[in-house]
Amino acid sequence: MIAIIAAAVVILLAAGYFLSSKVMDAVDRVTRFATGLAKNDFDQEMDPALTNRKNEFGIMARALMVMRNTLAASMHKLSENATALVASNEMAQKASAHKSIFLARMSHEIRTPLNAIIGMTYIAKNAHEPATVQDSLNKIAVSSSHLLGIINDILDMSKIEAGKFELVE
Repeated sequence: MIAIIAAAVVILLAAGYFLSSKVMDAVDRVTRFATGLAKNDFDQEMDPALTNRKNEFGIMARALMVMRNTLAASMHKLSENATALVASNEMAQKASAHKSIFLARMSHEIRTPLNAIIGMTYIAKNAHEPATVQDSLNKIAVSSSHLLGIINDILDMSKIEAGKFELVE
């Protein structure tokens, strides 16, 4: 009788060891897969023997595969977005540099006729000879027309950028 009980205990212990080793093996495989996902290893595959199981380990393995696929797609999209963002940033920086160059040139173009207007006005105010006054007023008129043309060109460019420019025949 004791021999039968001892044999039953040995059989139960062996079955328990066998079952626990199977469970621990499944836990180990799922853990290694999840650790790989945490390290951005989206090329790994879950063991089909585990994903085909009908128990909780199969459900967990299939859920991890779905998570892997979703994460891989998200990481790919994130990479594409980062590349597009870098390209957009470079374009914006180039546009900003070109705009700065344009503004520096326009500043010069505006200052030149404005300085002529200010200078000729001063000369005209202090001149006693009508010919000098008339010459200064003519130069003021030319410089004013030139300045108005530059300002109109700048405003036209602003309208073009804003999409509000209309062509007139």
